[in-house]
Amino acid sequence: MAAIVVAIANQKGGVGKTTSAVNLAASLAIHHQQRVLVVDMDATQANATLALGHRPGEAGELPFSHVLTARTEGSTADAPRPQVTDCLVKTKIENLYLIPADKGLLLVPAYKYDMLARAMIPLKEYFNFIVIDTPPSLSLLTHAALHAADTVLVPCEQSRFSLEGLADLLDVIETVTANRPDVDPATFYRVMLTKVDSRLKRSGEYTERELATHKERLYAAQIRRTDSLNQAHAAGLPIFHFDPSSLGAEDYAELTKEFLAYESQRTAPHPVG
Repeated sequence: MAAIVVAIANQKGGVGKTTSAVNLAASLAIHHQQRVLVVDMDATQANATLALGHRPGEAGELPFSHVLTARTEGSTADAPRPQVTDCLVKTKIENLYLIPADKGLLLVPAYKYDMLARAMIPLKEYFNFIVIDTPPSLSLLTHAALHAADTVLVPCEQSRFSLEGLADLLDVIETVTANRPDVDPATFYRVMLTKVDSRLKRSGEYTERELATHKERLYAAQIRRTDSLNQAHAAGLPIFHFDPSSLGAEDYAELTKEFLAYESQRTAPHPVG
């Protein structure tokens, strides 16, 4: 079966987007023995790359931007098209691979929304899941990830600032699904809560009220606020290697189970008639 492509998206920074991308991918690889690829599309910060213990270019990998640019410019006999498999880096985790971010991604032509989807095609037979970490913006790279994705996971912090930006992203998702007959708008995206603090009663009430219309798309698993997730990120390790007994490890393990159950249901063949 071809890989399921998961875009982790929210144009607001600091909501746990990269933390969720890295730890969902790591949990799929560690706990469920899935073959997983993380694609870091955040050209400016490369946080997913750093969170997996790498720096862009240090492994001698082909910059991913070279593949995407070649797909927009074509190739010649003297300059054959670069191969996306040359961008892959093996992480310290069994079954988990990475395509690091690189600054050249900022120079990819802005009119080629389908470039990422086409670049992913050769990789979809090698992996069970491809997790795309997007930049904290509604830029070309985020749009490209939404066009490439089979499903979208939207992390939202338990705060007014984070939730007020959700509507803008959902407008973009609605536009994307309107032009993609291959996806079902009703199941295309799911929302997850991050940095949850039970002591913040007022924030919890506001969050519940604001997300009421998304209740059917909201994961039950929540990611609690904990320093260990930030520390793991700084150490270049998934939480399961940094502190496997922490609240963060427990929460992302639960989220992964729920994610797999939902994806199994979403992709199950439906009887005709």
